[in-house]
Amino acid sequence: MVVALLVIGGLLAAQQGLFRGDGSTVTTPTVMATAQTASPTAVREPTDGTEPSPSPTVEGDRTAQQALDDCRHSVQATDRILAAARVGIGHWSEHVQAQTDANAGTISQDEMAAIFKRTRLDGPDDVAKYKGAVKAHDVAKASCDAPAGASAPVTEQMSRCSERSRQQKPVATAAQNGMDDWESHLAAMMRSRMGQVHDAQGVWIRAWKAAPPHISAYHRAVRNFDAPAC
Repeated sequence: MVVALLVIGGLLAAQQGLFRGDGSTVTTPTVMATAQTASPTAVREPTDGTEPSPSPTVEGDRTAQQALDDCRHSVQATDRILAAARVGIGHWSEHVQAQTDANAGTISQDEMAAIFKRTRLDGPDDVAKYKGAVKAHDVAKASCDAPAGASAPVTEQMSRCSERSRQQKPVATAAQNGMDDWESHLAAMMRSRMGQVHDAQGVWIRAWKAAPPHISAYHRAVRNFDAPAC
């Protein structure tokens, strides 16, 4: 009976480790579970000496993150367009309002002339900065649709950026109309100073009468803009 127990004990010990000379055992590492417990997103070992290639999940995360970065850059580029338009249309609005106030007698002709000069001198820089922002946006323009397989955090962030992009559009359209009017009037004033406009006052009065709808539409679009950060 004692011999049988010793044999069984020896077999069990052999399964768990190797006997030392003093009767103790040395455990051996378990390797069979490695293949079963390896992470499904682990990189695959190369078989030809090259670097390991990322798993489809890792590659999908990289693609989604790149899409988010591109989307964010596009939205930020539009923000810069709107920032440039805010300054330009602000000057254009002052220019138009000066004529309105002078007609109403709330400012003098000299005050109107001073506003005209100040805003006119700022005008070329307004147009240059606005056009530069538009050009930069054309380069950075990208979709804000989350790619298939994007993680929840990336999808959520892209949803916020997509909403901001959606709300930017009516403001950008109104800004374009207002800046077109401002650029057109600046060009007319330049032609007038070069003697190429024979009825400069008439040209201005027509521009002044046509300006308020676009200026009002721009300010209305800005008031309605309530988008999340991107």
